[in-house]
Amino acid sequence: MKFSEMEKLYISISISFVMRNVPWFSKGSISRANTSCPRPSSVHQGFSICGIPLPAYKLYTDTVGHFFCSSAQIATDVAAGIPKKLAPARGISIDHCRRIRSLEGLQTNVQRLKMYKAKLVVFPRRARQFKAGDSAPEELAIQPPKSKELTCLLCMRSQPWSLLRSQHNNVIPNGHFKKHWQNYVKTWFNQPARKTRRRLARQKKAVKIFPRPTAGPLRPIVHGQTLKYNMKLRAGRGFSLEELQAAGIPKKLAPTIGISVDHRRRNRSLEGLQTNVQRLKTYKAKLVVFPRRARKFKAGDSAPEELATATQVQGAYLPIVREKPTVELVKVTNEMKSFKAYDKLRIERTNKRHVGARLKKAAEAEKEEKK
Repeated sequence: MKFSEMEKLYISISISFVMRNVPWFSKGSISRANTSCPRPSSVHQGFSICGIPLPAYKLYTDTVGHFFCSSAQIATDVAAGIPKKLAPARGISIDHCRRIRSLEGLQTNVQRLKMYKAKLVVFPRRARQFKAGDSAPEELAIQPPKSKELTCLLCMRSQPWSLLRSQHNNVIPNGHFKKHWQNYVKTWFNQPARKTRRRLARQKKAVKIFPRPTAGPLRPIVHGQTLKYNMKLRAGRGFSLEELQAAGIPKKLAPTIGISVDHRRRNRSLEGLQTNVQRLKTYKAKLVVFPRRARKFKAGDSAPEELATATQVQGAYLPIVREKPTVELVKVTNEMKSFKAYDKLRIERTNKRHVGARLKKAAEAEKEEKK
């Protein structure tokens, strides 16, 4: 039976894995000490099994005395012909913990090493001092890549120059693109149907509360809270008891005629009180009160003539409108043009700074005059 050199190497590696599971396979200098980490033992000289010569490589013992071998050592020393200690100096990374599991993987990596070794150019450490293993001077006269694209010799695809070298202490890119965004998309296909449903609901509500306004009870005009919103006007919760009293509307009657009441509200300014009182009076002047029972009129109900012409108010009534500030136009006079604002400010600052000293000086002068 004939085997290729790569197959012989793979068989020898497989035998080393068999040795791992045979605790009694120990010779002389290979100890089975229980240490915390693997340690190197003796060099295993090559021998043959079934006529297959096994290459010489170093065996290691783990904490229980089993054998294992470094695939990086075998691939570099035996297969590719690169010494283990020379590999890092030639730009080849070594992982002594990796294991060779398949012949295909071993062949692929050995071929990569051979391609790299064939195209490798080794510069001398010192100029004009060549040693064994350095490239010839003709090979050293190479040009750096002109573009930012560097074709990797061992890979079959082009990679950006920035990905082949580390740049600063940045986060390593690892994009998360498996978020299944299709499961979190919210559709809105029922919008036209909801629009129709809301319109029908408004119509049913208007019929139910007839003849009351569809916008609900009357609300007061209040200012927004905090310094950020206190300049804006908005609708409040209800009229205060003081405002109802000033407008001549009993607090128990107000909710029955469409006026909201808030007994906790307090009036902090005269302007706000007057605005809401005037709002109540305007509403009261335009109010049409229907009797609870037809043809049974009571005090406070409107006349039959007003009831016949009354219609239900649709939408907002007595809307809150903020008055826009008016600008007064004035002709620019010669006195305004000659006025120097900066000089005036400087003079007033000086007067304020010396006002105390001047008053003291005037008081002393007055005392001297009396003497």
